Amino acid sequence: MANNALKKITIGLFSLLLVFGLFGAASALELDANEPALFVIDDVNYDDPYAPGETIPVEIELENLADKDTGDDIEDITVEVWIEDDMGEEITDKVEYKIKQITQDDYAEFTVDVPVPIDAVTDEDYTLHVTAEGEWEETGNDVSDSWTDKLEIEQPEHGLYVEDVRLSREKAFSGETVDVAVEVANIGEEDESNVKVKVEIPEIGATKTISLLNTIGSGYDYTTYLTLDIPEADSGVYTLEVKVYNEDAGDVYEQDIVVEEAEVIEEETVTETPTTTSSITQTISVGQGSVFSIQVSNNLNIAKTYEFDVGGVADWATARVDPARMIIGPGDSAKIYVYVNPTEAGEHTFTLFVKENGAVIAANQMNVNVADGFVDTGESSDMQTVFGFLILVFTILIAGYIYKHRESEKGKQVYY
Repeated sequence: MANNALKKITIGLFSLLLVFGLFGAASALELDANEPALFVIDDVNYDDPYAPGETIPVEIELENLADKDTGDDIEDITVEVWIEDDMGEEITDKVEYKIKQITQDDYAEFTVDVPVPIDAVTDEDYTLHVTAEGEWEETGNDVSDSWTDKLEIEQPEHGLYVEDVRLSREKAFSGETVDVAVEVANIGEEDESNVKVKVEIPEIGATKTISLLNTIGSGYDYTTYLTLDIPEADSGVYTLEVKVYNEDAGDVYEQDIVVEEAEVIEEETVTETPTTTSSITQTISVGQGSVFSIQVSNNLNIAKTYEFDVGGVADWATARVDPARMIIGPGDSAKIYVYVNPTEAGEHTFTLFVKENGAVIAANQMNVNVADGFVDTGESSDMQTVFGFLILVFTILIAGYIYKHRESEKGKQVYY
């Protein structure tokens, strides 16, 4: 009995030791499989220094060092890259990169683009951070590694940067225009002059370039506005390119723009705003007046009262519009006259504004080429005579209309 009991105790202890041994071995294997050294950020490359506003292409290599005896495949890997200042504050958002799987004894190479903030202070110390997290395929246990190193950011001698681009509408329509606001920043040490801004949609041949008159000081920005003509094009998503440049620096910005074919309007469709067309365009001289006859049409089915005003002449001419207010019946047209007397030679423009209840509902811009050299002899010029003639005829027409209208009302009252 004692021997049997001893045998049972011995067997029990052996079994218990065997179970603990197997459990310990399994635990050791699981612990080894989760050692960070088996999943490593093997290499990180970037070519600093970088300037504020630039993008850093960070080349990263991850490696799974596990084999069939020490681990497994690693899956659902997330890599995060960001920049911190010398106070440990993040100056960029964390840029993520996803990898589905790295098998045993294999590696993955990829590039993560990290933008340097435009307001990064160049005399501070910065650190680039890279982390990678995943899990073992079989056990689901987490595994990770991290990497840091110094990052040098310095201000270039010359630097231009497209800081912001805004469009006047979400969609552009073929045959129409879209206004583009471009904010240009000088990120260099030197002031930048003779800066050009080019906006284009290369796929459909839409392009517009302007030269900035202002010099952009170091550390300052400047916003300019362009009107881009959209040619006839198929509906689709195209690339809008914005380039800012001079002989020393430049930058390129791209974004998608939706272009749709313009809606075909049937001939019988009635517009809701009056249309204006210029019937006189001419070259005039300094001191010599000119008359622009403009036809205004009311295409609505009710009478409308319109006010007229002229703008854009303060720096180069005196001008007035006659009449300043008019009632135009449904489907009717009327002529108004803009009198311009230039005081400065050159190519100029003015704009006729059509208003209803004080709100601008239509506008028509006129181009005027003003030549120098007119000599005022003290006598009335032909153009000044035209001024008088047009005003006289127009006044008679208005007076006649009012007179007949009143006679009609008077006769109606007598008849009643």
